Amino acid sequence: MPQTLPVEVNGERLHAVDAPSEFTTAGSFVVDLANRGESVHVHLRLGEALSRVARLDSGNHYVERGSNLPIRIAVDESLDRSVTDTVEISAGYGAEKTTVSVTVEPPQDEPEVAVDERLSRPSGAEQASKPGPLDDVRDSVGDVGVVPLVGVGVVALTIALGVGMVLDSPAVFVAVGVALGVSLSFAASHLR
Repeated sequence: MPQTLPVEVNGERLHAVDAPSEFTTAGSFVVDLANRGESVHVHLRLGEALSRVARLDSGNHYVERGSNLPIRIAVDESLDRSVTDTVEISAGYGAEKTTVSVTVEPPQDEPEVAVDERLSRPSGAEQASKPGPLDDVRDSVGDVGVVPLVGVGVVALTIALGVGMVLDSPAVFVAVGVALGVSLSFAASHLR
């Protein structure tokens, strides 16, 4: 993101131009014209040395009352040495002006970040948490909660045990055992 040179116009009085006396940047930058009063025309002019390495699309800018207008100054990316020169900022057709000494350093290369390929593979914990059949049941139940589910399971098992005792059938007891195992396993995994 380019650095910003803040400039205030119409601050203390009509056509007043206030800016820092010096500004240093690495590469392209933005002149942020902040108008504190009536609408005004502001003119920007790059010094000779700066105009050889930087480009300003337009020198004359209309800044509406109470608004900010960012003006981009593009610096040649092949710049290999520092350049110091001035930017002249004027308002009121040159009645008020200020000059800022601008030093442009060569653009800094973005640091390259090396990424270890092992980061693209899931860790052991992620692999162990693959969804199973109980996760499908938990997902289908939604946010009902564990207590009501356990309550329903206890009632169902009580009824099944009662039927098994009345019928005195080993098949019913095996089915109750399987249902009890699944219920306990589901409840244990849901509580994790």
